[in-house]
Amino acid sequence: MRIALTILSAGLCLAGQVPAHAALGGAPETGPSASARFNARLAHQSAAAYSLNTLNAADGGVVREYISPQGLVFAVAWQGPWRPDLNQLLGAARYQDYVAQARSQTQTSGRQPVRLVRSDLVIHSEGHAGAFTGLAYLPDQIPAGVSPADLH
Repeated sequence: MRIALTILSAGLCLAGQVPAHAALGGAPETGPSASARFNARLAHQSAAAYSLNTLNAADGGVVREYISPQGLVFAVAWQGPWRPDLNQLLGAARYQDYVAQARSQTQTSGRQPVRLVRSDLVIHSEGHAGAFTGLAYLPDQIPAGVSPADLH
C-alpha cells in the first residue's frame, strides 16, 4: 500500500513540475533561450566565491543553481508549489540515489522528508502539495569560504 501511495504521489508531482536548468555537477544553462524554454524569469548574480542563477516560474516556484568559479553547478535549491523535475535537476545517477533513499525511508517509517547524506552528495527534500522545498549539493565541490548554511 505504501509503495502504491509513493508511486501515486510521484506521479502527481510530475504533473506540475517546475522545470530546472542543468544537472548537479554539470554546466548551467544560461541566457534568454533558457528563460524562454522554461517559461520563467532567469536572474543571474555573480559573487567572488560563486555565481547564482535563479529561475522564477509563473506559479511561484523558484529553482536556484549555485555555480562554482570553474563553471559547474555545485548546489541546487528549490521551493514552490511543485517539486521540480529532480531527474533533470540532480542528473540521472544522483536521481536514482534519491529515489532509492526515498523508497527506503518510506518502507521503514512512512512518509517523511528525504534526507540523503553521503561524503559525495547531500540531498534534503520535503514538503507536500502546494509547498515543497529542497537542497542538494556536492560537498567536495563547494568553493572555499562557502558553507552549506549559505545555500538556501
